[in-house]
Amino acid sequence: GVIGQVSAAVKVVVENSAFLRGTITAGRNSAGNSPVGGFIRRLAGNSNATFTNCYVDGATITATKSGRVGGFIGDGGDKNNMFAKCYVKNCTLSGAQHLGGFVGTYSSASKCYVDATTLNANNANVGGFAGYPENAVFSDCYVTSDVTINGGTYNAIGGFMGI
Repeated sequence: GVIGQVSAAVKVVVENSAFLRGTITAGRNSAGNSPVGGFIRRLAGNSNATFTNCYVDGATITATKSGRVGGFIGDGGDKNNMFAKCYVKNCTLSGAQHLGGFVGTYSSASKCYVDATTLNANNANVGGFAGYPENAVFSDCYVTSDVTINGGTYNAIGGFMGI
């Protein structure tokens, strides 16, 4: 992705940026919660990061033994980190658990969407927009009918949220 991690001590504002047609392959020896994201891997809680008009288009993310996998962000930290007018489109995502078309876990978003994306899951908490969005706030966000979810061995699989 574009950014690996932002710590709580750093305030980040990112605008009008993209990750295009890239490939991310993340490997682990066993299933776990190592976050993977198309634009950003992980935001620490209380970093108050803001992302506006950013997107991921045409990416392939393969993290079949990782949890907290998202087309835009793997681990959003908490609801203080905000994404506005961002999207994920034409992507293929594969992850173990907490797999979301936009966000794997946590975070908040406004006017964001997921379109023409395929999610391949091999565990639980899979959603077209968010996998496991604990303590998250979403407003005016959506998933188009062109999003496909395959697999998942447990419950908690949903068109918008997997929680």
